[in-house]
Amino acid sequence: MTEDLLNLPLTLNGITLSPEEVKAWCHHRLITAEHDWEKNLANFLLQWYDAAQPAITAQTSGSTGTPRTLYFSREAMFESARRTCNFFGLRKGMTALLCLNTSFIAGKMMVVRALAGGLNLIVAPPVQNPLQGIITPPDFVAMVPTQIIAALKNPDTNHVLQNTKTILIGGAPLPAAVETRLASLHSDAWITYGMTETLTHIAVRRVGEDPPAFRPLPGVTLTTALDETLCIYAPFLESEIKTNDLAEILPDGRFILKGRADFVINSGGIKIFPEQLEQRLSPFFRRPFFVTGQSHPVLGEVPVIIAEASLITEKDIMELSNFIATNIPRHERPFALVPVRQIIMSAGGKILRIQTLHAEINQPVINIELNYD
Repeated sequence: MTEDLLNLPLTLNGITLSPEEVKAWCHHRLITAEHDWEKNLANFLLQWYDAAQPAITAQTSGSTGTPRTLYFSREAMFESARRTCNFFGLRKGMTALLCLNTSFIAGKMMVVRALAGGLNLIVAPPVQNPLQGIITPPDFVAMVPTQIIAALKNPDTNHVLQNTKTILIGGAPLPAAVETRLASLHSDAWITYGMTETLTHIAVRRVGEDPPAFRPLPGVTLTTALDETLCIYAPFLESEIKTNDLAEILPDGRFILKGRADFVINSGGIKIFPEQLEQRLSPFFRRPFFVTGQSHPVLGEVPVIIAEASLITEKDIMELSNFIATNIPRHERPFALVPVRQIIMSAGGKILRIQTLHAEINQPVINIELNYD
């Protein structure tokens, strides 16, 4: 099958190219391209069409630790892409907008989906609002939350977004208020669950779905380990993957994510899931923030909010305390607000929690106690 995959044509910006023509296009782009993202696309395509390359490389984001380089066969990537095309009804000739950097797996897989489905791959810069300059809404696009937020704010790109047939959103959590707004505008927008190790998404859920339960793609089998973390088996993966994500599998096969096992805060014997608490706090915050655990002499750990200091005023602290007192159960209320100089983000818009907490620029840590009386 590898030989077949090396001979696939690619339709790029409306022009169908043979493998040799793709290679020529890539070599030209490597000489003339002004931006790294253009060179990344060319390098990925050259790697794909190079018979001497037995595997395709992909780097993890590093959001939960040190970035790692992983290796995947073309067959695995193609099968994953084929299943996505089938699930969303993507057919030959439909347009797919590539607006993610192909230095990471999400961008690479958009290219492979175009190869697998015979899609017309429209290439746009992986910027904050990649829909600017797009006249005809695409049939299919994958975006990160920061791109969705920027597109919704602009009337022109909002129109493009509303008229895009299918939207995939991944890479980082979508704020609750943004999800509610998008759900009111679009009926075929999906939040994805997956990771580099699973070649992006293996499960999806519609925006605004209640409860927010993910459905696995056909052929994907899910179980939970004794520690309630999710285990994934997919036919295109070499082996079962045990994640660090705590989940509840529902009787109908869907699952609800609780949060990462290594992020759980054990406060006086009560488990608090930071990701769930962040979703409830997100209507208050307009900029990135996160919740983490901090040691406490009596309760063991307590939740605290990490936010950038330049965005915090005394009025903000008072309003935040009132918001939490009204909307958050007493046992989950953060004990303090911890201002930092900078919240460090990945290229895909994911908060790098560990790096933020340990960054020299963010030392020393100073608590601002939150008062709910």
